[in-house]
Amino acid sequence: MKRVIWVLLTIFILWGCTKRPYEVMTTHAVEEWKVTDGEWAMAATLNSASIYKDNIVMILKDKNEYVVNFFTLEGELQKRIPFSMGKGPGEVIYPYAFCIQDNIIYIYDNRLQKILKIDINGEYIEDYMLNKFMGLFPEIVVHDDSLFLSSVYGDNLITRFDESMNVIGTIPNDIPLKDMKKGDRATNGTIAIDPKRNEIYYSNRVLPYKITKLDMDFNIKCELTSDLVYGYKNYSFTGRNFDGDMVVSNMIIKDNYLYTSVFMRKKSKDKPFFINIFELKKDKLKYHIICPDLTEAADDILVRVMGVKNNKIYLLVILYNYEKQQTEVFIRSVKNPIKGDCDE
Repeated sequence: MKRVIWVLLTIFILWGCTKRPYEVMTTHAVEEWKVTDGEWAMAATLNSASIYKDNIVMILKDKNEYVVNFFTLEGELQKRIPFSMGKGPGEVIYPYAFCIQDNIIYIYDNRLQKILKIDINGEYIEDYMLNKFMGLFPEIVVHDDSLFLSSVYGDNLITRFDESMNVIGTIPNDIPLKDMKKGDRATNGTIAIDPKRNEIYYSNRVLPYKITKLDMDFNIKCELTSDLVYGYKNYSFTGRNFDGDMVVSNMIIKDNYLYTSVFMRKKSKDKPFFINIFELKKDKLKYHIICPDLTEAADDILVRVMGVKNNKIYLLVILYNYEKQQTEVFIRSVKNPIKGDCDE
């Protein structure tokens, strides 16, 4: 019966999109491998895995230490960089997010309010002390001499630091967590940077579906939008927790295209899971990819688009089953409709 429903849904969407400037596709996400080489260290957040050069890089917990793991695309462990739990130099209590740029690893610890900087061989470089709560579950992006930190429920959705960690630009949050009241729309922050054009792509993740293109001084240049949001609801504060959907997860840029997916879905099997691909030269939606198997996967599903390699879109998929109280982490992939992508 589910198969029939998805076939009818696909036919309906294709019929309705015949005059649209983008293509709607339906495909399954292929399981590449299951993550079993360590304990998931990020409290089921998504900002702890990415593709760097030819490796999938992931922070996992191993007993009393954290480890930056380098895997091949097929899941073979290539390299381990351990770092300690603690409050001292080179130590972290809880690694909320990380990124790698020019063989330097940046690890954000929200408990200690600092960013640990080590090289790709594990040599300690320094700690950047922020001394301020920057919000929960942030993302780090490094471009030229600037570090960008996005956040959830902090005072700022995006904060830009110079090489001395002085704040040189912000996108303020509409309503910080401490000021939220029941029913308030809860915005978040995620960014991607196009290094060729020195442009920032930013989204507050919630409805209406919108990705804003900015220059490096946060001046707005244009907006990327999509009307394909189905039954997704706004993300709002309930008084104690949050309810609704985040329609933009993270964003990555490969060549002339921006890739993103739905972020969080709670018991929402009536809403199709989708990936959007925007063409940056035209600032328009190019492909809308529906994945029925991810739609039906679990009560809770979180997905991060990690990168594009070998004509595949690689996804980090975290499935949480309330009944079993179990979290499983997988690397899956979707065929990339953009032909002939080159290596990063």
